[in-house]
Amino acid sequence: MRSRCDRLLWAVTLGLVLVVGPALPVRAERTQADFVFIRTEDVVSEDLYAAGNRITIAGRVEGDLLAVAFDEILIEGTVTGSVTAVASRVVVTGEVGGSLRVASPTVTVEGTVGDDVFVSANRLTVAEGATIGRDLLAWVRDAAVDGSVGRNLEGRQRNLALRGEVAGDVEVTVRGLVIEGARVGGDLAYRAEDPAEVRDLDVGGTLLHRKPLPPNIELRALRILMFVLGWLGTVALGLAVLWAAPDRARRAASAVVGTPGRALVRGVSVTAVPVVLIAVVGALLAVVPPSSGIPLLAVFLPLILVSGSLVGAGLLVAATPVATGLGRRLRPGGSDFGAFIVGMVLWGGVYLVPYVGGWLTLVGLILGLGAWLTPAAEARGLGPDLSSPS
Repeated sequence: MRSRCDRLLWAVTLGLVLVVGPALPVRAERTQADFVFIRTEDVVSEDLYAAGNRITIAGRVEGDLLAVAFDEILIEGTVTGSVTAVASRVVVTGEVGGSLRVASPTVTVEGTVGDDVFVSANRLTVAEGATIGRDLLAWVRDAAVDGSVGRNLEGRQRNLALRGEVAGDVEVTVRGLVIEGARVGGDLAYRAEDPAEVRDLDVGGTLLHRKPLPPNIELRALRILMFVLGWLGTVALGLAVLWAAPDRARRAASAVVGTPGRALVRGVSVTAVPVVLIAVVGALLAVVPPSSGIPLLAVFLPLILVSGSLVGAGLLVAATPVATGLGRRLRPGGSDFGAFIVGMVLWGGVYLVPYVGGWLTLVGLILGLGAWLTPAAEARGLGPDLSSPS
């Protein structure tokens, strides 16, 4: 049984395809239906763009196939060009003359693919007797390769069972690798913490086991640079806010310290608006006919963009009252500017805490957003008086 999250994901994807559909090339056959079925005797003499709950290609498509389905896409006939597909399940038992590019929880290849196979999936199966003409590029959770790959096997998998034939090289990063009755024409190199379970391997080159790569030092340096620039930008923006609206910023800081629960509830309520709208659109797209997708998105997409932009703008200044309130508690006798700097130093330290720092920062931003929405009377009446230095 497909999960509700999967259904919503494919619904949103279908909606996006329906929106960009009019921009696709004119020389193509387009079809949208609950069940798209190209019969055995049917021949589509150009590219085919298909969307529906289920798509079955039993005939012949003389061109490329672009397909999006909530349920299954089954290719048991012939597609002379390439296939780009998004669905809950993709099965190829027939022939694809070009490349196969798939995003799906489950992908099964039992037929022939003339060129490359590029897969992003939860599970990939290349069955015994299946043939891939060129490279297999797989970023999946679990993969089983029992068929034939004409050139190289690359990508990242959590678990890989290799029992077929790879004419070229194998270069993968895995957590668990099982090799049984496989043949590799070139080198077999894999990165994993533990050695592979090897039973009956014929390798023409070198079998090489390497440990997983540590985080790239340049990437880590870039992350540090982005953190520093983000922190400095937040400080500059907060100082500008304190200078432009000092009274309002002090009342918001009072709400952070005095009534954090109410401020947090307000912040959650506001940030939830675009999320709820997206969920509603996804749920509606999952139940309405595909032809209703464009009018539905025309109504809701502006609301999502406007609400998301407002929330994003609010989050940019949400750190100001939180940092000022914390700084006032730690340094009660100074100015608002000094308290804000002290609070931002503490904020940066919290963000760097492993595992929980990011979540605490997010909670702080939502709290600060809600504090800006706290009425002035409530901030004065329920929170401590931060409106002037003590």
